Amino acid sequence: MTRADFLNDMDAFLGRLRKVWEVKNLEYGQSEDVNHNFNVGKNTMIHPSTPEEALWGMANKHLVATIDIIRKVGRGIVTPVEVCDEKIGDLINYLLLARGMLVERNQLIERAKHEYKGNPNDGINPG
Repeated sequence: MTRADFLNDMDAFLGRLRKVWEVKNLEYGQSEDVNHNFNVGKNTMIHPSTPEEALWGMANKHLVATIDIIRKVGRGIVTPVEVCDEKIGDLINYLLLARGMLVERNQLIERAKHEYKGNPNDGINPG
């Protein structure tokens, strides 16, 4: 594959990925909170977890499916491009969601540090 072919394929893939994102956002979004399913999902986990851990638990099945596809091709087994796109696209979407969650969480931590009033019982370590 040439570099130009790769870039053309990537542009087409990202366009399809965006369309899937828009459909899934409407399908799974029960509120304006893009992380709704993970905020609720954390409470359905066997062990207490964070929304980020709930997201990773849900993303893990897509990672395993992608690993399985990679292993199959090594054994000469063909997986249709549409299936590859779906699994890899889902994984990319989970990673984008994880990034958004981490950015938001870091902002909340930084804000809490700046608002810290010196109360040793509030659980914030300003250091």
